[in-house]
Amino acid sequence: VTIPVILGIIFNTIFYKLSKKLDPIFDKLSLLVFLFIIGVAVYQDLHLIPEYIRFAGVKTVLIFILAFFMTIFLTKLFKINQSDKVTIVVETVLQNGGIGIVLGALIFEDAKFIFPVAAYALLQYLFILIYFSYLKMTKKII
Repeated sequence: VTIPVILGIIFNTIFYKLSKKLDPIFDKLSLLVFLFIIGVAVYQDLHLIPEYIRFAGVKTVLIFILAFFMTIFLTKLFKINQSDKVTIVVETVLQNGGIGIVLGALIFEDAKFIFPVAAYALLQYLFILIYFSYLKMTKKII
Protein backbone atom coordinates (compact mmCIF):
# COMPACT_ATOMS: atom_id res chain seq x y z
CA VAL A 1 0.00 0.00 0.00
CA THR A 2 2.78 2.43 0.91
CA ILE A 3 4.73 2.19 -2.35
CA PRO A 4 1.79 3.07 -4.66
CA VAL A 5 0.83 5.96 -2.35
CA ILE A 6 4.38 7.35 -2.40
CA LEU A 7 4.57 6.93 -6.19
CA GLY A 8 1.22 8.69 -6.52
CA ILE A 9 2.39 11.61 -4.39
CA ILE A 10 5.59 11.94 -6.42
CA PHE A 11 3.70 11.72 -9.74
CA ASN A 12 1.09 14.21 -8.53
CA THR A 13 3.80 16.64 -7.43
CA ILE A 14 5.91 16.44 -10.60
CA PHE A 15 3.10 16.13 -13.16
CA TYR A 16 0.35 18.10 -11.41
CA LYS A 17 -1.58 19.20 -14.53
CA LEU A 18 -1.42 15.76 -16.11
CA SER A 19 -2.53 14.08 -12.89
CA LYS A 20 -5.58 16.36 -12.65
CA LYS A 21 -6.55 15.41 -16.21
CA LEU A 22 -6.10 11.70 -15.49
CA ASP A 23 -7.90 11.78 -12.12
CA PRO A 24 -11.45 11.27 -13.49
CA ILE A 25 -10.28 8.40 -15.69
CA PHE A 26 -8.50 6.61 -12.85
CA ASP A 27 -11.43 7.22 -10.48
CA LYS A 28 -13.74 5.38 -12.86
CA LEU A 29 -11.15 2.72 -13.62
CA SER A 30 -10.53 2.04 -9.92
CA LEU A 31 -14.29 1.71 -9.34
CA LEU A 32 -14.55 -0.81 -12.17
CA VAL A 33 -11.59 -2.82 -10.85
CA PHE A 34 -13.07 -2.74 -7.34
CA LEU A 35 -16.48 -3.91 -8.60
CA PHE A 36 -14.80 -6.64 -10.64
CA ILE A 37 -12.87 -7.94 -7.62
CA ILE A 38 -16.00 -7.92 -5.46
CA GLY A 39 -17.97 -9.62 -8.23
CA VAL A 40 -15.36 -12.37 -8.57
CA ALA A 41 -15.25 -12.88 -4.79
CA VAL A 42 -19.04 -13.14 -4.55
CA TYR A 43 -19.20 -15.42 -7.60
CA GLN A 44 -16.56 -17.77 -6.16
CA ASP A 45 -18.45 -18.09 -2.89
CA LEU A 46 -21.95 -17.99 -4.36
CA HIS A 47 -22.61 -21.63 -3.46
CA LEU A 48 -21.54 -20.96 0.15
CA ILE A 49 -23.73 -17.90 0.73
CA PRO A 50 -26.79 -19.87 1.92
CA GLU A 51 -24.59 -21.77 4.39
CA TYR A 52 -23.02 -18.51 5.60
CA ILE A 53 -26.43 -16.93 6.12
CA ARG A 54 -27.86 -20.06 7.79
CA PHE A 55 -24.88 -20.33 10.13
CA ALA A 56 -24.72 -16.63 10.87
CA GLY A 57 -28.44 -16.24 11.24
CA VAL A 58 -30.36 -13.09 11.81
CA LYS A 59 -27.81 -11.83 14.35
CA THR A 60 -25.31 -10.91 11.65
CA VAL A 61 -27.88 -8.94 9.69
CA LEU A 62 -29.05 -7.16 12.86
CA ILE A 63 -25.48 -6.22 13.80
CA PHE A 64 -24.94 -4.80 10.33
CA ILE A 65 -28.21 -2.85 10.34
CA LEU A 66 -27.47 -1.51 13.82
CA ALA A 67 -24.00 -0.32 12.80
CA PHE A 68 -25.38 1.23 9.60
CA PHE A 69 -28.21 3.17 11.24
CA MET A 70 -26.11 4.14 14.26
CA THR A 71 -23.61 5.71 11.87
CA ILE A 72 -26.39 7.53 10.00
CA PHE A 73 -27.81 8.79 13.31
CA LEU A 74 -24.45 9.97 14.66
CA THR A 75 -23.55 11.80 11.45
CA LYS A 76 -26.89 13.63 11.64
CA LEU A 77 -26.45 14.32 15.35
CA PHE A 78 -23.06 15.93 14.77
CA LYS A 79 -24.36 17.77 11.67
CA ILE A 80 -21.70 16.37 9.35
CA ASN A 81 -21.92 17.51 5.73
CA GLN A 82 -23.28 15.11 3.11
CA SER A 83 -20.01 14.07 1.44
CA ASP A 84 -18.31 13.40 4.79
CA LYS A 85 -21.42 11.56 5.98
CA VAL A 86 -21.34 9.22 2.98
CA THR A 87 -17.62 8.60 3.52
CA ILE A 88 -18.09 7.81 7.22
CA VAL A 89 -21.00 5.45 6.54
CA VAL A 90 -19.11 3.57 3.82
CA GLU A 91 -15.90 3.32 5.83
CA THR A 92 -17.73 2.14 8.94
CA VAL A 93 -19.68 -0.51 7.07
CA LEU A 94 -16.84 -1.80 4.88
CA GLN A 95 -14.10 -1.86 7.50
CA ASN A 96 -16.12 -3.96 9.95
CA GLY A 97 -16.09 -6.96 7.61
CA GLY A 98 -12.37 -6.77 6.88
CA ILE A 99 -11.43 -6.32 10.51
CA GLY A 100 -13.73 -9.18 11.53
CA ILE A 101 -12.19 -11.58 9.02
CA VAL A 102 -8.64 -10.71 10.10
CA LEU A 103 -9.45 -11.00 13.81
CA GLY A 104 -11.43 -14.21 13.30
CA ALA A 105 -8.59 -15.79 11.36
CA LEU A 106 -6.11 -14.80 14.07
CA ILE A 107 -8.24 -15.94 17.01
CA PHE A 108 -9.94 -19.11 15.74
CA GLU A 109 -8.37 -22.15 14.12
CA ASP A 110 -11.68 -23.48 12.81
CA ALA A 111 -12.98 -21.57 9.78
CA LYS A 112 -16.62 -22.15 10.78
CA PHE A 113 -16.25 -19.40 13.37
CA ILE A 114 -15.54 -16.94 10.57
CA PHE A 115 -18.78 -17.79 8.69
CA PRO A 116 -20.78 -15.02 10.40
CA VAL A 117 -18.14 -12.50 9.41
CA ALA A 118 -18.09 -13.82 5.85
CA ALA A 119 -21.88 -13.45 5.68
CA TYR A 120 -21.55 -9.91 7.05
CA ALA A 121 -18.80 -9.13 4.53
CA LEU A 122 -20.98 -10.27 1.62
CA LEU A 123 -24.03 -8.42 2.90
CA GLN A 124 -22.12 -5.19 3.45
CA TYR A 125 -21.61 -4.75 -0.29
CA LEU A 126 -25.28 -5.37 -0.98
CA PHE A 127 -26.29 -2.75 1.60
CA ILE A 128 -23.71 -0.25 0.30
CA LEU A 129 -25.08 -0.75 -3.21
CA ILE A 130 -28.61 -0.10 -1.92
CA TYR A 131 -27.39 2.94 0.05
CA PHE A 132 -25.66 4.45 -2.99
CA SER A 133 -28.68 3.71 -5.18
CA TYR A 134 -30.89 5.51 -2.66
CA LEU A 135 -28.52 8.50 -2.52
CA LYS A 136 -28.35 8.63 -6.32
CA MET A 137 -32.17 8.47 -6.67
CA THR A 138 -32.68 11.21 -4.07
CA LYS A 139 -29.93 13.30 -5.72
CA LYS A 140 -27.90 13.45 -2.50
CA ILE A 141 -24.78 12.45 -4.45
CA ILE A 142 -23.80 12.97 -8.03
